[in-house]
Amino acid sequence: LDEPTANLDPGTVKMIEGLVMQFNRDRGLTVIISTHDMQQAQRVAGRVGVLMNGHLAQVGRPGDIFYSPGNARIAGFVGMRNLLKGNIVRNESGIAVVDVDGRDIEAVSDLPAGSAVEIHIRPEDVVLSLLASAGSARNNLRCTIKSLSASGPLCTVIADCGFPLEALVTGRSAVEMGLSQGLEAYASFKASAVRVLPSMPA
Repeated sequence: LDEPTANLDPGTVKMIEGLVMQFNRDRGLTVIISTHDMQQAQRVAGRVGVLMNGHLAQVGRPGDIFYSPGNARIAGFVGMRNLLKGNIVRNESGIAVVDVDGRDIEAVSDLPAGSAVEIHIRPEDVVLSLLASAGSARNNLRCTIKSLSASGPLCTVIADCGFPLEALVTGRSAVEMGLSQGLEAYASFKASAVRVLPSMPA
């Protein structure tokens, strides 16, 4: 669908997707779609295969691919946000401390100390506040707001935590907190929200 629908308006694309899904449902036949549109893949597919360098790198349900990619290359390919390079400096009982540009990030991982990794944190799992969090989040980083971008009821915030970190908040929350460029704040997220992937060789 990717190339034929590239220049069509969103309403027409949605109609075509609906027809494909109806055909699949009514006829009980497998339909194979090739697309570079990751949102389209999540909307339409029951199973997704990621083709990289002529090989199927991972096959699974959309949730498996987009929320639990098999490695860092797949994560980058499907457009995951907050994909950061680091090294595990220690691991105690499955709680790893990952050094990312001099900042310690705690994460759940079985990988040993010394492992080169890439970590992923979903923007919707990042909580922004004006005061240091007193909650259960293991990661609480002082940051500076670099930019804000509104899209409908949501607002994408880029914060500088010693590395760039993207957070997703509601527009109302952004207004109530007075978020603005240059404001100092805190970004917090749980260790369980950090996905740790082994770095792939260049």
